[in-house]
Amino acid sequence: MFLNNDDAYRKIEEKDIFVLTQMYKLFFDGKMTSALNKIVAEKQIHQIGHIRALLKQYETVALKGCLNSTDFGKLNLNSKESEEFIKDIKENGDKYGIIKKISEDDDVVFDHQTYAEYFACVWLKNNTEKIVVLKKDFFSPRYNNLRLMFDVMLA
Repeated sequence: MFLNNDDAYRKIEEKDIFVLTQMYKLFFDGKMTSALNKIVAEKQIHQIGHIRALLKQYETVALKGCLNSTDFGKLNLNSKESEEFIKDIKENGDKYGIIKKISEDDDVVFDHQTYAEYFACVWLKNNTEKIVVLKKDFFSPRYNNLRLMFDVMLA
C-alpha cells in the first residue's frame, strides 16, 4: 500500500499515528483501483467516481449484516438497490473479493467481519441523523466493535 502511495506514508509519518479506519480506506481504495486497472487493460477506462459508487453498494448490505433485524428495520431503508446488488453477487460472485458468499436467505458474509463493520460505519457516518432511531440499542454491548470503529471514524 505504502510503496504505491508515498503521500499516504508521509502523512502518517508526520502525524506519527495510523488509525485502523485509515488503513481500511487505503486498502479498499487500492483494491478497487487495482481491480479497475485490470479492467482498463482488458476493456475500458472507468472514472474515479465509479469506484466510490461501487464501494457505496457494500454499505447497506454491511449495515444489514452488522445490525440485528429489528434494529436494521428501524432505519426504514429502501432495500431495492441492496437486493439488486445481492442478486448480482449471487449470480456473478464478487469480483473484488470483499464479499465471501451470500446464503440462500440472502445473508451476506464478508471476507472478514471488519470489512462489514467498516462499510456499515461509513454508512452511519454519512447518515448520522438515522442513528437517533437506534437510540440506546446502538450503545448495547452487542455493537461494541461497530461503535468502536464508528467512534474512530468520527474522530
